[in-house]
Amino acid sequence: MSLNLSKLEKVRPSGGKTIARCPACAETGNDKKADHLFIGTDGQFGCILHQGEDGAQHRQRIHELAGIDDVKPTMEKSIWTPLPSAPANAPTPSLRHWKHGQPSTHWIYKTEAGLTAGIVARLDTATGKETWPVSWCRDQHGNTGWQIKAMPEPRPLYALPLVDSFVVITEGEKCADAVIAANLPATTWAGGCGAVTKAYWEPLRGKVAVIWPDNDEPGRKALSALIEILTGIASQIKVVQIPEGKPVKWDAADTDSSEIFRLVDEAVVITAESPPPASRAFPIVRSDEMKGSCEPLDFVEGLLTEGGASVVYGPSNCGKTFWAFDLAACVATGRPFRDELEVDQGAVVYVALEGVHGARNRVEAMRREGLLPDGSPFFLCFAPVSLLETGHDKQLAESVKAAAEQSNLPCRLVVIDTLARAMAGGEENGGKDMTTAVQSMDAVRAATGAHVMLVHHCGKDEARGARGHSSLRAAVDTEIEVSRADGETISTVRVTKQRDMEAGEPMPFSFRVVELGTSRRHKPITSCVVHHEDEMMAAKPRKAGRAPTCTPEGMLAYLPVANVKEWQTAVSEDTGLSRSQFYDHKRHLEAGNRVRKSSTGGLEKA
Repeated sequence: MSLNLSKLEKVRPSGGKTIARCPACAETGNDKKADHLFIGTDGQFGCILHQGEDGAQHRQRIHELAGIDDVKPTMEKSIWTPLPSAPANAPTPSLRHWKHGQPSTHWIYKTEAGLTAGIVARLDTATGKETWPVSWCRDQHGNTGWQIKAMPEPRPLYALPLVDSFVVITEGEKCADAVIAANLPATTWAGGCGAVTKAYWEPLRGKVAVIWPDNDEPGRKALSALIEILTGIASQIKVVQIPEGKPVKWDAADTDSSEIFRLVDEAVVITAESPPPASRAFPIVRSDEMKGSCEPLDFVEGLLTEGGASVVYGPSNCGKTFWAFDLAACVATGRPFRDELEVDQGAVVYVALEGVHGARNRVEAMRREGLLPDGSPFFLCFAPVSLLETGHDKQLAESVKAAAEQSNLPCRLVVIDTLARAMAGGEENGGKDMTTAVQSMDAVRAATGAHVMLVHHCGKDEARGARGHSSLRAAVDTEIEVSRADGETISTVRVTKQRDMEAGEPMPFSFRVVELGTSRRHKPITSCVVHHEDEMMAAKPRKAGRAPTCTPEGMLAYLPVANVKEWQTAVSEDTGLSRSQFYDHKRHLEAGNRVRKSSTGGLEKA
């Protein structure tokens, strides 16, 4: 017997199965939480309150109310992503392995705040030992739970916090426990000798690091990697010398406390000692030393401030990228913006993440129109910069510094176009990913002194502002909306947030087409430059409307697509449909056989 999911209420995934309101219980007014009915991946189902002898009769009634005979429900596989830590109220995980049973031991990794970051379980099998990582994860539907997944990188060290002035670093938790049992501070990293670079070693800054390598080739490789990583972090690095005659794979767990003390004490120094930097108080200023007013340092008069942050947002094809290019060209040349706003000249780095050819043509059009003369300090970056990728903020900062050096001018403006591409694979509506993106943006500002502008999209209801988590709007100094009504040729730019200055008047603009040549197919190649219009041409501000929605039938209009993620993104951007509503509609369509896999592996209408 199988069930038709479209006949059920409150259908949702949970822990690798599907749960819903039990229709048989609902007949008697029961199952108000809608969690009695469970459906396995094989289509088998049952009610949690009716098992044993009365279970068969209850299941028969469920099938009478919501059953089908020949179609099994389509179940979407959960894709789990590990999170940095589990919440304080997370349930105790079951470490029992489906094949090997209970682990012989396990080790808990904590964050410096004391939350559980992950667990490493050791399983003794017929062929030797195996270790399995367990971490707190979230799937694509927002469900959370413990899964067999490695902790996300960079991973925390074992036995945090490290409060002593020195620490012994071993290879493996068992060895670290042996050193700790000898009343010496110790730590290790998760993942074995090949995962040294995946750990976060900053807790060892300013400490004496005593490395105890295993007596084998992987141990020697891990030693070399540790020395390279800890140079510049630890105040001093020492290495425990393995006594002669010890067998291969000998380590700290193979000795007693007295020998551990002796070997740690006799560890050989391999770097010159450099004491940790002395702590300093944060600077303070008396209020009577701050007399007089302080005007904002705006390098574009009344619009952009030095070292600040801004977001330019609007729907697709409203001209926001052309407007951002025009503004950036004014900064690079020092010419007044809109022929009236003073501009302090400086270098510009434009990170063009969408449409390399389009960006090149925009630059060529401005050059031909005399808006961007040869030699202007306008630099473009076409590399796949990510605000979520560790280290990309530092690389971008180095590129910005290089632009300043090449032009002998301060770099005043960095444009990242678009934020969606700079957060590829991330969740714009999620606080964690958006906060990471904002922190990367702030790191570039702090390292270079440049203003960072993000080009972004809005949702279906344009009057609701830039899409994504509210932490973005809280972080920027200036928020700029670009809009254009259907059928109109004039776009309107309006400052919707200005932290330190007045918002100013709306700035309408249109486009002037520039012919650049002909293609190999003898078709004209064109681009556009911005033509600024009088303020009286500006459109009236929009009023926020009701949150848009979309029906299951409406979702079919977005097929075919390459995958579910692409489908969900397209529907959400156009209609504002939430992720949970999308997957509810998707399950309804699948249950009715309205969607199928295409010959290329994507999705199409059935």
